[in-house]
Amino acid sequence: MTEAKKMLFEKLNDRGFRFPTSFIALDSETTAESVEFGRLPVQLALVEVVDGEVKHANEIFLNWTIGNAVPASSFIAELNKINYIMQEKGETFPITYQMICEKGKPAVSGLKHFMTQLVAYIDLGWPIVGHNIHGFDADLLNKAAHKYLDGFEIPWHKTSVLDTGLFEKAIKNDFYCYDGEPIEAWQRRVARIMSSTKWNLRHCVAQYGLTEKLAGHAAHNAVSDCMAVAHLVHVFNRMLDEGASGKN
Repeated sequence: MTEAKKMLFEKLNDRGFRFPTSFIALDSETTAESVEFGRLPVQLALVEVVDGEVKHANEIFLNWTIGNAVPASSFIAELNKINYIMQEKGETFPITYQMICEKGKPAVSGLKHFMTQLVAYIDLGWPIVGHNIHGFDADLLNKAAHKYLDGFEIPWHKTSVLDTGLFEKAIKNDFYCYDGEPIEAWQRRVARIMSSTKWNLRHCVAQYGLTEKLAGHAAHNAVSDCMAVAHLVHVFNRMLDEGASGKN
């Protein structure tokens, strides 16, 4: 362990920081970036984790060709584009237009249903945990809610929103947590810092030996990625425990 990482772990341990063991894992899958519509969520998931065990998964697919929110040709083009982008990276994107047609709900009503579930969890005090949620998912959902749900605002401030991706980014790059800096403010600051190190979910799954535990779960599927987050929370809490006991 580097001296900077040791100091970071000591600081987090001094403050008693651990990821919660009971939380809601959140993930989203989207189309590519459109000049006209931005990114459109096509699969959203909320997975209940209680005492480290996955108890229930809620997912919804959104079909933006139903209704008048987005022209069908634009939606199909952006969905095809994200498939192409993933292929260029040597990855696969498991969500196809056929899947959306078979499973998808009308996008605006489906989005509203998802937001109702999310806000219900927040109002009950469930922490929300995701991989790059501060850098991607929260902003995506904020924009979608504002644009398609008449300016609706998600009350993230009512609960703790924690990010496994930014935790990995911080320990990879020795991004220190300042005295008195709230954990979420630290993570949002980390989100703004450019980094060339690998900390995406696919890399974390491989690095921490989670591939076998996630066998059968396709990457870039919102529920599968939530399962990966649940495993990473356990890994990171163990690392913090070991840092506190001086094992690292």
